[in-house]
Amino acid sequence: MRSEHWARAESLSAARHCSCFILTDEQRTQFSQKLAELPIVEATLRKYYEDFNEVSAPEAGVVMSTGIAYLRSVLDAIDPGTLALLIVG
Repeated sequence: MRSEHWARAESLSAARHCSCFILTDEQRTQFSQKLAELPIVEATLRKYYEDFNEVSAPEAGVVMSTGIAYLRSVLDAIDPGTLALLIVG
């Protein structure tokens, strides 16, 4: 997710040793509706996680579903002129 704040997010990520995203109103407009329309199937999310990481993770689908819901709530809270900092990790 790139925005005009991408370089700052990269600096934060490097300094904190995690993934940081600075979300804007433009990204809210771009992604919120897509997330709302996304069919979230926990079994599919779990399989993706397990295949990608080559591990067994029975709760991965629930955790990923919760994360998607949280991301959507963060996006929905962004107003014009407001930024949200999302830290993963």
